[in-house]
Parts: sequence; C-alpha cells; structure tokens
Amino acid sequence: MWQTWIDKWRAMAAGRSATSDKPPTTQIVPHPDWSQWLAEGRWDSAAVCLEDYRKRYQDLPELTILMPQWQGRLVESFLSRSWSDLAPESALRWLRRVDRFADRGLFDPRLEAFRQVADLMWDASRAQSQGDCRAALAKLDQAERQMPPSGNGSCDRNQAFRRQLIQTQELIAEWSMQMRIHSDDGHQAQAQALARRIAEIAPEHPGAFSVLRMKRQPVTLPHEMSPPGDSLRMVDRPPEVALEKAIESDFNRAITNHPETHPLWQVSLDRADSWLLTRSDNLAFSALIDSRLADALGHDFKLDQVQLQRDEEGCWLIQATADVLWINSRPVLSSCLMDGSMVRFGSGPELRFVQPRMETGSARLERTGRASPEGQRGLVLMGELLEVGHGSMAEIPHSEMVSPLVLINRARQLLARCDSAWSVNGTIVVDEAPIEPPCRMRLKDIGIYWEV
Repeated sequence: MWQTWIDKWRAMAAGRSATSDKPPTTQIVPHPDWSQWLAEGRWDSAAVCLEDYRKRYQDLPELTILMPQWQGRLVESFLSRSWSDLAPESALRWLRRVDRFADRGLFDPRLEAFRQVADLMWDASRAQSQGDCRAALAKLDQAERQMPPSGNGSCDRNQAFRRQLIQTQELIAEWSMQMRIHSDDGHQAQAQALARRIAEIAPEHPGAFSVLRMKRQPVTLPHEMSPPGDSLRMVDRPPEVALEKAIESDFNRAITNHPETHPLWQVSLDRADSWLLTRSDNLAFSALIDSRLADALGHDFKLDQVQLQRDEEGCWLIQATADVLWINSRPVLSSCLMDGSMVRFGSGPELRFVQPRMETGSARLERTGRASPEGQRGLVLMGELLEVGHGSMAEIPHSEMVSPLVLINRARQLLARCDSAWSVNGTIVVDEAPIEPPCRMRLKDIGIYWEV
C-alpha cells in the first residue's frame, strides 16, 4: 500500500502516471485496491484516483462509460455509511468529507442532498451549543423532512435528540432566570455555579459565557452546586485557599492522566523558516508546552488544556477545557477543523489551519500577521505522508524547492523519498532512505535541518 502511495506521489511531481498508461478499458476497476478502499471507508483515496483518471484519460471515449460506473459505486459506498452515521455530533465531519468530493471534481445530486441535510444537522448542533433549543428543533424538523426513509436507526437518534433538546430548553430557561437574579444581586459565586451548569449542556451559551468571563473558573467543583437531579439550592463557597488547591489538583490530574505523546521536532529550511513538527495523533498542549511551542502558538496554556486529536479518516478535532479557544472569531470548547479555519488561543496570535490532502492526515497551523520573534512559523501535524516542497499541496512550503521531498510515517520509522538526488548527514541518497532526527538533509542548494 505504501509503495502505491509513494509511486503516485512521484508521478504527480514528475508529471507522469504512476500506473500503466494502458487505456482504462483493460481494467474492471480504476485501482487494484479500489474495492478495499470502498469497504474501509477510504473515499478520499478513491476520489483522488478518479481525479487522476479524469486528467490522464479525458480524451478517451471509453472513459465516458466507465467513469459514471466508478463514481456511482463510490457515491453509493459513501452514502450507505454517511446516512447511517449522520447525527448532530458527527454532522460537521460528514460535511467536511462530502465537500472534499467537489474539490476532486466529483458531483452527484445525491451528494448535494446529503450535504443539505448534514448542514441542517450541524446548524441544529450549533444552536444547541448556544442554548437556542427552539432554533435547533426547527432545524431538526427541516432535516427530517429531507431525509430518505430508511431503517438505519436515524429516526431513533433524531427522536432521542429531540427529547434532549426539549429537556435542555426547560433546564436552560430555569437556570438562566436564577443566574440573572443572582448576578443582579451581586452573588457572583452562585451565578457562576449556575453558569457552569448551563455551560455543561450549552458550552457557547452567551449569557453563561459572559458570567464566566467575569472571573475565570477553569474547573467545575462539585461542592459548589447541588447534584443535577436536586433543587437549585446553592452550597457555601469554600475558602480561597481550598479553591486554589482544588484547581491545581484537577489540572495536575488532567496532565498526569493524558496519554504519552511524541516529542516535538524543529524543522528549519535554510536556517530561516522553522516549523515545529509532531508525529502524534493525540496532542495535549498543556502537557507539551515548551518555549518553542508557546512562542509559535501563544502563551495561554498554563491552566487551560487544549487537545488536538486526529480521527481514523484524517479529520483533526480540537477541544479545550475553558474559554481559551477561538475558531473563526467565535469562542468554542470543541470543533472539527476545516481547511482555512482561523484558530486563536486566548490572546495569542491568529493561526490558519491548512490541510491540502485530508486523506494523508497531515496538516499545519501557521501563524498569520506578525512573525514569531524566534522565527517559528507554526506547528506541522504529520500523518501518513507529508510533503516538503513548492506549491499549495505541500505541508511544509518552500518557494524554491522544485522537486518535492516526501516524508513517510511508517510505524515508528521515518522515511524520506525524492525524485532528485539528496543527502542525509553527508551521505548521497537516490530514491528512498530512512532518517533519524536530529539530522541534516540537503536537496540541491536547500538545507533541511532536524533538531530535537
């Protein structure tokens, strides 16, 4: 499988086909792994393959017969999984996947119908997060009217979501009234305890968010409020010393229980552009903070844990435990990052999330505006493959690098491959070779330095 990806990457860079130039009529499927891709849900790989065929065989009349069949199988495989899994909490991820098909030149009325329903479900999820359950119910009604009849369990999920919205609406109405009364009377401890209860079921509720911003409370202490099933009787707030110890204990426990992550590397091109790089698919900033990462992304990670996690299909999910995370100028606690999303941590610099190819899982968070004082441009998240080179498809861009250098993440080993001759630690390499940072690489006149 890796050899197929590598050959395809080399072919795209050299402007030639990585497979045979025989007409597509000699093949039943466009790729030997076609059926496996559809069975495993690797629709991006299948769409990339069809895009390659459209470019190479666009003048062949046989393609007008085969391409609709291949596209039909791809769309049917995607929809059979997407309709059965579509829910408010997964709507954004499915929206991102279906939008990638349009980027690959794949258009189908069934995909557009699914995109409209997924967009309504996402709107319902956002309205619920903001505490506007009435708008969420309206969006859910619109989505149900456009859903095809099926026995995949979507009806049961929608009914459960509807019951949750009705219950949430009643709770928020009751708690919001009590919160405003306590806030007007100057009882900030009680008002913030109610605000945290509202934030647990509606993280982006504007009223709760404004109350919590009056004095930051990163953790919810169980002794500050009665259990959810009891009445709204508030308990006396503990002394400030006990509160500080409880916050410190909760934060240390969150760091201690977090899974081990890969170290951060620093990749410098010509000793000028420096990028931080990680191979981890589960990254906790509060547990990995050092001077380089804080300089590249901001310094608001002392008490606020931010976590990045990549799912099995290459989507990057980001979440925070407090109001430190901003996506596209909106405060959020969790979000699915999309190509071009603007990210900011607290008062830190604004970052742009860039993911040229979702199928590889690689992406980057690059600084915008004022450059970092230490010359670091951002954080690179490495998945299966990562390209260093010129153009919009490179995860680590360099304007003067003509032949791209492809990095391959295979288990715990790193491999590098290039069509042109390159060197690692002074040894000339042709084609592919393993690398072990820290090391020095050179591709013609461009030096690539890996540091730990």
